[in-house]
Amino acid sequence: MMPVEMAFKLPDHSAAGPIEKRWFTGMTVFSVAAALIFYGRVAFVFWGKEELVKRKLAAGSSERMVGSDREFLAQIELGIQVGWLLLMVCCMGFLICGGIWLRMMRRRQRTGRKR
Repeated sequence: MMPVEMAFKLPDHSAAGPIEKRWFTGMTVFSVAAALIFYGRVAFVFWGKEELVKRKLAAGSSERMVGSDREFLAQIELGIQVGWLLLMVCCMGFLICGGIWLRMMRRRQRTGRKR
């Protein structure tokens, strides 16, 4: 049987200098952080919905309890916005690190220099 080749090939970092490795590591860190933040935000939303339903059922027609439900909903919405902000920061960090990493790799290929 013939070996199956991958559709894409990751660059060989054995010849790359420490600068390129740092930017590639930055890309990896930001992508893992974005994935963790995304799943954490989704879990927070589902937990918040369940908790809000429990609080609404417990509140009944009490005005004081309904007011606390609204405050809890505002806190959930704030948590969602903070999650989106963190996710956006991670995505921008990934794009910036990726762009600089590509620029460094192209510069290295043009010059043919090895460190």
